[in-house]
Amino acid sequence: MRLPLSKVHRAFPELDRFSDEQCVRFVRAAGRRGWRPWVHTGLLLLLGAVLTAAVLAASLVVWSWFEQRLRLGGAAFYAVTSASCGVVWLLGAGVLMLLRDRLLIARVRYVVRARGACPGCGYSLLGIVVREGNVVVCPECGMGIEADPSLRELVLDEEGRTRFQPTERVARRVFWTARRVRGVKRMAKWGAVLLFVVLPSLVGGYELFLRWQAARAAEARPGVERVVEFIEAGQPAGVPKTALNAWDVAASVQRQRAVINDEVTGQARFNEDALGFRVYPYFDLIFSPLEPTDEEDEFAAEQRAGGELARALLEAYRERGLLDELDRLADAPRAVRVLQVEPGRALAGEHSPLFGESRELGRINAARMHLAWERGDREEFERALGSGLALGRMTAHQASLLQTLLGFAFESLAMRRVMVVLTQQPGGEWLDAIERAITRQKVSLPRNHWVEGERLNSLDMVAWMFSDPDLVRLGRHSGAVSLIFSAEGAAENGRLGTFAGNRARIGQLFDDASGAAMVDPHERAPSAQRASRLLMHGLIEDALESAQRTADRVEAERRAVSVMIALERHRLAHGGYPDSLAELAPGHLAKLPTDPWTGRSLVYLRGEAGYTLYALGPNGTDEGGEPMRGTGGDCVFSPLD
Repeated sequence: MRLPLSKVHRAFPELDRFSDEQCVRFVRAAGRRGWRPWVHTGLLLLLGAVLTAAVLAASLVVWSWFEQRLRLGGAAFYAVTSASCGVVWLLGAGVLMLLRDRLLIARVRYVVRARGACPGCGYSLLGIVVREGNVVVCPECGMGIEADPSLRELVLDEEGRTRFQPTERVARRVFWTARRVRGVKRMAKWGAVLLFVVLPSLVGGYELFLRWQAARAAEARPGVERVVEFIEAGQPAGVPKTALNAWDVAASVQRQRAVINDEVTGQARFNEDALGFRVYPYFDLIFSPLEPTDEEDEFAAEQRAGGELARALLEAYRERGLLDELDRLADAPRAVRVLQVEPGRALAGEHSPLFGESRELGRINAARMHLAWERGDREEFERALGSGLALGRMTAHQASLLQTLLGFAFESLAMRRVMVVLTQQPGGEWLDAIERAITRQKVSLPRNHWVEGERLNSLDMVAWMFSDPDLVRLGRHSGAVSLIFSAEGAAENGRLGTFAGNRARIGQLFDDASGAAMVDPHERAPSAQRASRLLMHGLIEDALESAQRTADRVEAERRAVSVMIALERHRLAHGGYPDSLAELAPGHLAKLPTDPWTGRSLVYLRGEAGYTLYALGPNGTDEGGEPMRGTGGDCVFSPLD
């Protein structure tokens, strides 16, 4: 017998003599009496929880099996997974319903046969007249038993006698009204639809979208080959691939330098145990010496020892021929570095063993220039300047913002040393040497080359991130975000977005940056007010703006050096500096360079023995030669300390 499809009370012959209404009330009373119904209900709830856990586990197993072995994708994958989960749930639900029926039948049978039958002979006592004291006498064997009034099944017949018979229960306030039962059933039905249909559909649809998006992102990655093509396209025309590569020379210099450093730093005068601290070479102190101080502290002692070590290393480099090897950078026309990208990583995460040490090469050349000027060694100065500018040229040809900024730093460091020399009124031969080195190492690339190179890296970064669903499944709370952004930055800059959205926004960002890089700051359109940004969009936009400010300053330094060289040639030719910069063109300059931030001439103030030259800086305000800090102040070129 299946309870939902038939009348449960008709499974008991003892109840045949009563009406359906009476039997239904009796079954309900029997099913709620005592401790057994509570135990049965708890058991069913426990089994239901186990079933739910089994369904979830089965879902994960089926998901993993189909994904890893059959490699099903799209709608087929989701359909198979959903069907498997549904079959498991239906089978389990059927088992629970059958078990519920058996438990109910057992309880009714217990009441009918244990409480409604004679314990002596088993004869049914239902309908027997109840005597005084609620005693029922078995007509079969004469045994008297006490009826249980708690069942509320004692009823008066037409003659007024009390009989042992199912009857109506005492009226009481019912909580589970028909309306409430219908409401709960409706909620349960829609809850089941939400839990087992809508929610799996949303989750499955989101997973399908992530996988479709990942496939598109993987196809859009530029890859190492495209980046190498970009770098090759920027190499000087007519230079074969077999020509000397500046990056190979730099790698050779670094290997030799490591050996020399170990030998020199191991000398007794730089012994860490004897000095009480470890000595690092400070090449900066050669061209920017420490200011004298009355107080002696450990940091000042470390710096002095570092400056002494730097001079000792320079001598060792010269004796071992390392400086000659370094000067070969100026003779290397190619600048193509082998990209070292780990499998599964983005181009932006590629590692170069030269990055950490290459900054020191720029400082070494600046120190050489300073010492060469002090000694009056013009040839050494020209070689050091050429090597320093070659470092800037070889990094400028690459395709990442990090290398671009490094190249700007190399060039600026060398140019600032040139400015120092130009303020000290060098002779014509020195001017010729400076111009030769600058002309020889001039970078023949469009001004937006670094923007287009970083476009490839940024697109690869975005595509790499979205090509793995695990990295973006939780939006800005995903693992990829924690690798790229800080928690505060993620909260401040907005949402992660989709691959298509990021690609479109970032593409527009680079289009604007590329156009801006081709012109001077005063020719650029005002920046639009920032709207709500995507995480990657905000990160890249900030980096591009910072790099553009650096590029503007380096461009101003290039123009200032050409003006300062022209001023020195005018001094040598006329015995003094001109009254205005207009006198330099067209005699010493084909065209007078302008201030990048204003479009007008650089500010030139002639003094009794020299001059002051500066640009107005990013804010376009003349602050009387106050050095620039951030966006305030002037970009001062002369005089220099």
